[in-house]
Amino acid sequence: ALVARRDLSASVTATGTIKAMVGAEVKVGSRIPGRVEELAVQVGDRVKAGQVIARLEQDDLRAAVEKARADLAAAEAKLATIKNGARTQEVQTAEAAVRQAEANRMLAQVNLDRYHQLYQDGGIALQVVDTAGRDYDVAVAQVRSAREQLGLIREKYTPEDVQYAEAQVLQAKAALRIADATLGYATITAPMSGVVASVSTQQGETVTSGSAAAQAPTFVTIIDISRLQVDAYVDETDIGKVRVGQEATFSVDAFPDKEFNGKVTAIYPKALIQQNVVT
Repeated sequence: ALVARRDLSASVTATGTIKAMVGAEVKVGSRIPGRVEELAVQVGDRVKAGQVIARLEQDDLRAAVEKARADLAAAEAKLATIKNGARTQEVQTAEAAVRQAEANRMLAQVNLDRYHQLYQDGGIALQVVDTAGRDYDVAVAQVRSAREQLGLIREKYTPEDVQYAEAQVLQAKAALRIADATLGYATITAPMSGVVASVSTQQGETVTSGSAAAQAPTFVTIIDISRLQVDAYVDETDIGKVRVGQEATFSVDAFPDKEFNGKVTAIYPKALIQQNVVT
């Protein structure tokens, strides 16, 4: 035989399991309680990201959205009223009241002067003059009150009233966003594309939402079968020959005549002891 220089190959054989990569298997549940009104998928169905998986009953949630929208409209209308200030009719009515009070004061002044003259001439008693003086004081007080009322109407709302109304509008908008978001939670969609691996809820059932003490109920489990990994248990005597990035082939019992290609993506730094063998 002719001597030739060539490379010798060494292989490392290991057994392991196939499972979905991190993020390739998700459990889809509900963030709110309610009755399952529609369940749109079954085991084995292929779904796309964003596809509707299930719907919960939504009558009460839609009503909450309508109430929040009505509250927002009322808050915005109140803010507009405050910013616009008093109506023209209110101002005109207050101005007319001031003019009437001024006229009453002038009349009371004229009567008081005339009664003073009549008293000095001896034509009336002092009690009549006192009564006219009291009427004049009342007329002066009415003028002052009417002017204050006119000033209040012209400056009906303070800057603090405007700020409070604006805060009410912001609060109503936030409540509407919360109601809209809650309504959106009643429609459960697929977070990724894949195959439905399991369905744990039936149409017509009532589900409860998750909390700190209990996890959210799972509607379906979705697996992206295009993203799988092999966890192989390599003996400690062979692990020194394995490097990240190396090509690898593997076979499975379901297809004994077929080899699949892969690549080493990670070597776990912590050893595992199985039946007194370190891997």
